[in-house]
Amino acid sequence: MRDLEPAHRIRASMREGYVTTDKKQPISNTNVLKLARAFGLKSPKIFAYNHGYRNHSFGILSEDKKYNLMLLKNEPNALERAERADAIAKTVAAHSNLPIRILANPRTLKVTTSRGFRLVRLYNWLPGDTIPWEAYTQKHLKALGITLSKLHKSISKSTASKVVKAAPTAEAVVLPDALVELLEQNTKMQTYFNNPAVIKALDTKLHLKTKHNHTQISRFLESHELSNLPKQPLHLDFVRGNILWEESIVSCEAVSSEALQGEVSGGDRGPLGPVVSLRKKAASQELTVLFPKISGIIDFEKTAMGSPLIDLARTYAFLLVDCPKPEDKIVKYFLHSGYIKYGRSQLPLPPKIFYNLTNYFLIFDLYKFLSHNPYESLVENYHFCCTRDILLSRNILEDL
Repeated sequence: MRDLEPAHRIRASMREGYVTTDKKQPISNTNVLKLARAFGLKSPKIFAYNHGYRNHSFGILSEDKKYNLMLLKNEPNALERAERADAIAKTVAAHSNLPIRILANPRTLKVTTSRGFRLVRLYNWLPGDTIPWEAYTQKHLKALGITLSKLHKSISKSTASKVVKAAPTAEAVVLPDALVELLEQNTKMQTYFNNPAVIKALDTKLHLKTKHNHTQISRFLESHELSNLPKQPLHLDFVRGNILWEESIVSCEAVSSEALQGEVSGGDRGPLGPVVSLRKKAASQELTVLFPKISGIIDFEKTAMGSPLIDLARTYAFLLVDCPKPEDKIVKYFLHSGYIKYGRSQLPLPPKIFYNLTNYFLIFDLYKFLSHNPYESLVENYHFCCTRDILLSRNILEDL
């Protein structure tokens, strides 16, 4: 669900010098260290631990270098999903300076736990943490737009093919078609929303009625105007839970020169900060400024081939719900200032296509809320209420 933290996060706020075994860990610290040594790490120490719905992560320190040892959830196609994500992540990292989570060791180990076996993979360590939804500033929105634009360019340059490899000798990984996946999701939503029990429950418990036409959406997803757009690999989950942040302390002089070149995430003449006012202050006193900096991009598990418009609409729909700022500010800072202006994107934004794609993802998020939670609890869920209100304003839901 939207308001649950993703599984594979090692947070900056966790305890350094972690020693005791957390009761939620699937294996003991002793066995974690054995796994680390099996990957070839010398004198490993656990300094952090976190878990989520899918994975468990351990921060491992070895010879002054940090690693992320991950235990993947035991589920069908877990290894296939991980290999696909890691292949595209490595490809992007090789063709950009973006902070991407990549494998630190090509091996995949297997460990038995009280709940069955888990696959184990070793990754590089990415610093930073996710931000809470109420912490968004215009600087965060601009940085998101700039970084997503850079990500699209990096992926486009690194591979125009739906086939990627984690290494030259590795088996090829074929990326699915994003539109095909959206069509499959739309079919599931149609079955769900046409269920008489769901229709009745929406009416009696939430006083809502859907006006979404799934057949019309299928026609849109299959239309030539969308399917004929240039395709490339997409992230498709570039949202708050998969973006790590750090505060970067920058001197006033550095901010002024770099921001004017559009490289620092700050304001008036630079992307994320009031450069002119900083220069005036610098004349009389030494000044340092905190800028939010994206320190990690993770989770390429949903990567598929499609138009960058799809990726952009996925993130935009998430921000409409997750970011407390009004829509016009999200458009201004994320889309226009971040993605297009300072991200230097040449991507056309056909209003009709972008609007319909955004609506699709909003409806899909509503479907996930409804299908994974008791209806009675949803009125207390901030993100559900935001999604509901946006869909009401767009005339896709009706308030009974």
